[in-house]
Amino acid sequence: MTTIILNGGDLGRERVKVRTNLSRSESPVEVDWCMGAGWTHTQYQCADTRHSRSGLTSIGKSLAAHAMEMPEATFDCDCEVIDE
Repeated sequence: MTTIILNGGDLGRERVKVRTNLSRSESPVEVDWCMGAGWTHTQYQCADTRHSRSGLTSIGKSLAAHAMEMPEATFDCDCEVIDE
């Protein structure tokens, strides 16, 4: 399972974790908004990430931008792989 954490930038002090199993196309992309609710499935699967960390990061940024009601094109944050 590959997990990426997004923070800083437009997220401020908020943190978002995104994870999937990059070796299985049908593996769901899950998000943890770090508010105690735990992991939830998104509409994405690993195949949407093209089996790459950069693809998983792009999907995570897209989800975060949508949650912050910001355009994806201008949304910015830091990201770090925390588990692989």
